[in-house]
Amino acid sequence: MKSIFFPILNFELNYHLRRPTFWLVGALFFTIALTDIVSNASGGNAFFYINSPSQIFQTTIWYTIFGILAASAFVAETFVRDSNYRMESLILTTPIKKWDYLGTRFIAAFAITLVAFSAYLVGMSLGTLLPGLNPFALGTFRPDAYVASYLLFTIPNLFIVSAIAFVVASRTRSMVITYASAIILVMLYLASLMMLGSEVINFEGYSLWAILDPFGFHAFEETTFTWTVEQHNTLMPALSSTLILNRLFWIGLSGIAIAWSYSSYRLKLIEGRGQKAQRTCPHVGRRQKKRNLLPVTRYPLPQSRIKMSLNSIIPSNNGCIVVGLRRKRY
Repeated sequence: MKSIFFPILNFELNYHLRRPTFWLVGALFFTIALTDIVSNASGGNAFFYINSPSQIFQTTIWYTIFGILAASAFVAETFVRDSNYRMESLILTTPIKKWDYLGTRFIAAFAITLVAFSAYLVGMSLGTLLPGLNPFALGTFRPDAYVASYLLFTIPNLFIVSAIAFVVASRTRSMVITYASAIILVMLYLASLMMLGSEVINFEGYSLWAILDPFGFHAFEETTFTWTVEQHNTLMPALSSTLILNRLFWIGLSGIAIAWSYSSYRLKLIEGRGQKAQRTCPHVGRRQKKRNLLPVTRYPLPQSRIKMSLNSIIPSNNGCIVVGLRRKRY
C-alpha cells in the first residue's frame, strides 16, 4: 500500500499556515524581540552590548521559556481538532496507521512552532538597525552568535516543550488542560530560578542544578559567571561539558516521553464521548418493553416470494435515521 505519510504531512503544514494562530504567534514574538531591543538601547549608560554573544544567548533562553505556550497552541490543536469538528469517529474508523496519524501531526506542529517562533530573530536583528539607539549599547553584528544560540537553545528547547505538550494533549485531548499545564510549568520554572538565585553564590550543587535545568539557563550561566564586562561584550560562550550533558539529557528524556506516549496511545475514542453521541437518539440502545398481545389466529396463505429494497433514508427530528423499505410481491 502506498505510504500516506508525506501527503498527510503536507496537509498538516498547509493547514497550520492558513490558520491565523501561526501569524499571530509569529507577530507576537517579532514584536516582543523588537520592543525588547529598542527599550534596552534607548538611552542611558550601557555596560553590556544588547547584541553581544552572551546577551543573545541569554535573551534566546528567556524567549524559549514562553515558547511552551506557542507549542501548546499548535500541538494541542492537532488532537482536539477532530473532536471539535466531529470527525474523530470517522477518522479513527479508517485503516490509518498510528505513525501516519501521530507522527505527521507532531512533526508538522513542531516545525510550525519553530518557524513561528523564529520571528524573534528578525525582530532582534531589525531592532539593532533602527535609528535613535544608544551607540554605546550596540556592538558589532555577530551572526555566529545567532546561529549558535539557535542550534543550542531554540531548537532543543522548543523540542522539549513540544514533547511536553504532545504528552499532555495526547493523553487528555483537551486544549484547556494542555494550556493549563504549560502555564503551570512556566510558573514553576520561574519560581525555581528565584529560589536558586539566593543560593547561587556558594556554587554548592550548582552543576547538578545546571544539568537538571530543562531550558539550559543555569548551564549557560556557569560559563559566564566570572566574565568581565569586556568578555561579555566580545567573547562567545564556551561549549562546556555541563551544557552538553544538559542538552543531551533533556533531548533524550523528551524522546523517551514521546515514545512512551506514542506506544500507549490508542486509536479510539476516549471513554464517555461515544456514549454522549449515542444519547442524541433516544431510541438507540433502549430495550423495548414487552407488551401483552392478544392471541392471533393463523391462516395458511399461498407461498410467495417477497423482494425487499431500500427506498429512502430520512433523518427524523430526534436525530434517528428512518429507513424506508419497498416490498414487491411476485
